Amino acid sequence: MVTSPDSFFEALVETNATILDARGHGNESWQFRLLFPSHEHLSEFHALSQESEISFDLGTVYTVRDMGADLNNVFLSQKQREALELALSRGYFDSPRTVALDELAAEFDISSQALSDRLRRGTKAIVEQAVGLSDNLHGQSQ
Repeated sequence: MVTSPDSFFEALVETNATILDARGHGNESWQFRLLFPSHEHLSEFHALSQESEISFDLGTVYTVRDMGADLNNVFLSQKQREALELALSRGYFDSPRTVALDELAAEFDISSQALSDRLRRGTKAIVEQAVGLSDNLHGQSQ
């Protein structure tokens, strides 16, 4: 049975959902990132979807608190975290910078290029997660 897209959007409106991102994959498949005001609203969306025979695959469910923990703990290596924390605390990301890359690299006893790569990979991992792209990318940050 083909379900009308209207049923899907009506269920979103009924449950006060916010569409954070929507991507079409051909004529058949769509991927949505949705925000619900509460777990109860998500449960209500699920019930309405079943009633309207809307089929979907549920990916990962996060609470706002979980998202912060996810950004802080899952996607960064220990070396990336240490480098980012030191760079942030010393003002590397400030404008103007209050510390040079070579000064930070000396503290880790690595080259400026190695530290730059570490910071770039860590920053990329955080940005990918923050904007919801990490699940769609084929490569992984190291």
